[in-house]
This record gives sequence, C-alpha cells and structure tokens, in this order.
Amino acid sequence: PEPGNALDYHRYAYVRFNPLKYSDPSGHCVFGLDTLVCVIAGTAIAGGVAVDVAKQTLIEQKNWDEIDWGEVTGSGIGEGVSGAIFAFAPPSAGLFTLLGFGAVGGAVGGQAATVAQATYDNFWAGKAANTSILEMAIQNGFLDPTQIVTDSAGGMISGVAGGVLGKIFRSSGILSEPAEQIIRKADIPMVRWEQYIDEPGKWVFRSEGRVIVMEAEFWEKMIRSFAQGGYSSVETLLIEAINQGTVEVVDHD
Repeated sequence: PEPGNALDYHRYAYVRFNPLKYSDPSGHCVFGLDTLVCVIAGTAIAGGVAVDVAKQTLIEQKNWDEIDWGEVTGSGIGEGVSGAIFAFAPPSAGLFTLLGFGAVGGAVGGQAATVAQATYDNFWAGKAANTSILEMAIQNGFLDPTQIVTDSAGGMISGVAGGVLGKIFRSSGILSEPAEQIIRKADIPMVRWEQYIDEPGKWVFRSEGRVIVMEAEFWEKMIRSFAQGGYSSVETLLIEAINQGTVEVVDHD
C-alpha cells in the first residue's frame, strides 16, 4: 500500500473500493510498483508484441521462421515502458498532463525499444558479434533526435486516447472513479467507522453526531454495495435497513 494513503490499509479500500473485481493481497506487484502500473505495463507489452508480429506476418508477408524477434522484443519492451510511465498519470489528469505523460512515455519507451532490440540481437541472435550493444542501439535510433520526437508525438496521441478511454470506462462502471473525484462529486458528510467494542461482531458508523450500529455482515454488504454503485447505492441500502430495524440508530454520539 501507499504509505501516504490511509485508504490502502482498509481491507476493501486497498483495491480502491472494488473488492468484487480486484484481488491484491500485498498492494504491490513487483519492485514496490502499484498493481495497476504492472497491469497496464503487462498489457502494453502483450500489445506491442502482438502488433509487431502481425505487422511482420501480415503486412511484410514474412513466414514464422523469418520473423525478426529482436524487433518484436524491442516493440514489447518499448510499449511496456511507455505504458508503465503513463500509468503514473493521475486518474483525473487533464489534457496537458496526459500529453506530458504520453510524450515522456513515448520518448523513453522508444529509446528502451532500441536498446532491447540491440541487446536481443547481440546476445541471443548473434548478429554483428563484433559490434557493441550501444553501437547497434544507435543504429536502431538510440539518441536520434528525430526518432525521439517521433516517439514523443506517438506517445502524446496514445496518452490522450488512453485518458479518453479511461473516462469512458469510468462513466460506464468498468473502472471505479478515483477517490478524489468521488469526494468532490458527492454531497456527503465526513464519516468514521470502527468495531463495536461492547458487542463483538458489530460495527459502529459515525457521522454528524449520529451513530449507527450494525452487524458485521451488513457492514460488509454495505461496503460491497459501495464498490458496485457508490454512495447512492449505500444510501438506499442503509435507509431500507433503518426502516426495517436491522440497524440501530443513535441520534447523538
């Protein structure tokens, strides 16, 4: 979990209030990176490999044994690096932020691709044994200003497209809203919750001087409702429970 984000230490909030869709026991994937970063990077790697293989087989009409696997490796690594960098963009990022992350991701990813291809060709393919990896990378476009600008432009386009898709997915419910967006959009008071010491198995929900005592099972149901439908869903569920008498409401804390 992120040390500065208290939500990451809650057993549901650590997956951004979506426990039905995600499972992340440690809060990280590898090297301390957030799981979302790893997922995006992994997807980008797979996409880069698939696109390059398709290009060589369908467009360049190469047989399977003629495929340039150094190029495929470079494409995969480059897209993975670009995707990982872009994944650090805030969910609520504006146009210029998306352009910035996209430009940096495209440029760095493109340079990583040239080095990855050179490394594969030198170590595994045995190409140009008397040529160093750096020399081969330079031949592939490493530190070439024109190549860097081209990759940056492509990254900017991908960054904006990714931001647009993210907003579409969030509006359709495929992705959850970032916490800061939910807080800004919701007209809801600050709340606290904790286990009820006097009666084990129950939870206490405090807000604006009121206390709501509920069974642990209902508390989990309420959290799951929040993960699926947000505050409005929880409000509906809670009002129904209060009317049915399944939760206890105390007017003053």
